[in-house]
Amino acid sequence: MALALAVVLPVTTAVLAGGAQAAPSTTGAPYAEPWLTLVTGDRVLSRPDAPAGQELVVKPAPGRESVRFQRSVRGGDVHVVPSDAATLIAAGTVDARLFNVSRLLELGYADADARELPLIVTAADEARAAAAAGGQAVTRLPLIDAAGVRVARDRAGQFWSRLAPKNDVPVLGGGAAGLWLDAPLSATAGGSGAPDLGADSESRLIAGMRAATERREAVVDLAVVERFPATGAGPIDLAVTAGGADGTRFVRSGAAARTPVVTQASHQLTLVATDHNGNPATNWTVTFNDVERENVVTATDPSGTAVVSLPAGNYFMEAQIGTGALSTYIAEPLVVHDRARTIALTATEGRPIGLTVDRADAEPGEVAAIFSRMTVDGRMIGGSTHGVNFDGMLVRPSDSAAPADQFVFYVAARLARPDGQGGFGGSPYLYHVQWLEPDRVPTDLIRHMGDAELGKVQARLSAAAPGKTGRKDYLVHGTLPFTITEYYVPDTPWLSSVGTFTGAPNDNPETMLYSGARMFGVGNQGSERWNTGVFGPSFPASWPWSWTKATRTGNQIDVEIPLFTDHGANREARSNVTGASTKLFRNGSLVGQNAQVATGSFGVPAGQATYRLEAKATRSSGVASLSTSVSVQWTFKSATVTAPQRLPLAVVRFAPNLDDHNRAPGGTVFSVPVSVQRQDGSAGAATKQLTVEASYDGRFWFPVPLLGSGDSRTALVPHPRGVDHVSLRATHLDKAGNRVEQTITRAYQVRR
Repeated sequence: MALALAVVLPVTTAVLAGGAQAAPSTTGAPYAEPWLTLVTGDRVLSRPDAPAGQELVVKPAPGRESVRFQRSVRGGDVHVVPSDAATLIAAGTVDARLFNVSRLLELGYADADARELPLIVTAADEARAAAAAGGQAVTRLPLIDAAGVRVARDRAGQFWSRLAPKNDVPVLGGGAAGLWLDAPLSATAGGSGAPDLGADSESRLIAGMRAATERREAVVDLAVVERFPATGAGPIDLAVTAGGADGTRFVRSGAAARTPVVTQASHQLTLVATDHNGNPATNWTVTFNDVERENVVTATDPSGTAVVSLPAGNYFMEAQIGTGALSTYIAEPLVVHDRARTIALTATEGRPIGLTVDRADAEPGEVAAIFSRMTVDGRMIGGSTHGVNFDGMLVRPSDSAAPADQFVFYVAARLARPDGQGGFGGSPYLYHVQWLEPDRVPTDLIRHMGDAELGKVQARLSAAAPGKTGRKDYLVHGTLPFTITEYYVPDTPWLSSVGTFTGAPNDNPETMLYSGARMFGVGNQGSERWNTGVFGPSFPASWPWSWTKATRTGNQIDVEIPLFTDHGANREARSNVTGASTKLFRNGSLVGQNAQVATGSFGVPAGQATYRLEAKATRSSGVASLSTSVSVQWTFKSATVTAPQRLPLAVVRFAPNLDDHNRAPGGTVFSVPVSVQRQDGSAGAATKQLTVEASYDGRFWFPVPLLGSGDSRTALVPHPRGVDHVSLRATHLDKAGNRVEQTITRAYQVRR
């Protein structure tokens, strides 16, 4: 069950138009969004540009639906840690890098790359390490009492189930003592150099081990496990005795980690954690984040008590205590540490949190609790906890409060009617709700959102090919076309999406549509259309689509432009395609070309010149029977720039009033609204000329009259009897000479 606002796109022999936070698509290498399977088998997709509560998509591995996921941003990297791994990381038993989503994607371990995750398992001896690793392509490492193993993403859940802690005791199972990412010695973004556990390994661990063996030094500090303060793994030094007789010794600086070292007065801090049964907690972590300087301390101890030396200062405290299926989360917006003190972390002080709505049969399909703290120097710290429901999720009201506008506590959820099969198929409604409390965590942690205080929208999802399934916001699905009533908390930015599939919805939609952030008022907001033609190129507002662009930086031109967006005003889309090409010309000479979908990076000579960018993509009627081919040519002037500059590109958008099967009436003259959409932030000039042509067969074209002026017109397209489809061609020229010519084959269908 997906949590939040993204979805994996198809891994097939087709490619996908557009791109988000991943390598561009090519006809030889299928494109997919950067879903990442963690070592636990859970799948995540990070959206750091989304509003609060919508930044993360999580699909727990089968049988792990009760697991919670903590998202945090440390040092610019997004970390996503399952609740059963948090204490192991804080204790220095499991490598924090295994949950550094940003870094793993940079190393090329996205699911679309189909690469195995290289791991190192340590134990009392190398034989036990190999056994703990499960025998999956194991490389024995006797020198350090370890085994190297590559874990396929579809077996990660099985791998973790052997090692996962049992009964809240923060110890790896299966006889393992530690679990580490076999990070490459020198890795490039995209992971072009995969670590090899054999003779030619680039692994930091194996390279260091080999060097130690060859030099026969007494002890070599390998610095294998990078110091990752992000999720609290303390500074860990892995030392190897030459010859391997004594194996590995791990040295941690107590139970807490601090980085960087800060020279200021310190005071003893005693932390006493109690679980939900009133016993000393074994499965718990606490983090202190200095709100005045970059200084993070994380502590845990299986005895339930930890003593740390903490520099004096003002801190934001976050803690988690787990007992079975129960988890209590504690956040103190302001902890003033100016003397020796003891802090009690008591799980039984946690209270249920939640959101209820008017419809009695509504149940949550995704939830989030967010603790957001602003530091004195403007950094955003804190994290969020995500799950499929609120069951077992407890929060303790805070004792402290932050200064005004420096802390917000959110509770967010999407709710719909369950289908009895573990999903929400056929639900007639979908709620998007959240509430927030500034300055502190309140005592009232369950809120009701009545329909009368929400915005109401009728969402109509059209069919672009027969027999397709649509899914709205990764929760509610049904056979297209269908209509769903949506409710939104007003005055809150919401992202929306629609995916289409052949058959049951899964992780591989054939097309994907995203809407930019929208806010709704209270009451009936009317209706909105989704998956309605004409599908063509678009330039949505830049947020949240940082990947949609056409820019020049110095002497490099970068483009990534969606070609199959529906007629929604501020949307971006992807689609399976069967072929694509992108070419850039300078003063008529070819600069570069590729087989990508309106995507590429091109080095160009210095100075001013006239450029022509050509993009074309085709898709099969099995994906959509409309817009089976889209081609666009942009002509523009560009010169060397000292700062990134958005190029003056525009597209022509068509938004006819089609029925729910994307059909127009036959035997009449049909009005087609036409508009010019410029790249957000570019310096395009006013419209000088706009023309539209139509064709019934894609070969013979004829001009159609346009009503109106400027960027908004209405094309009058005749529909003679017997016409099946209409193709559209448009040309736009602005007063600065920037030009776009675009052709959309089979733009819409005509009813006979």
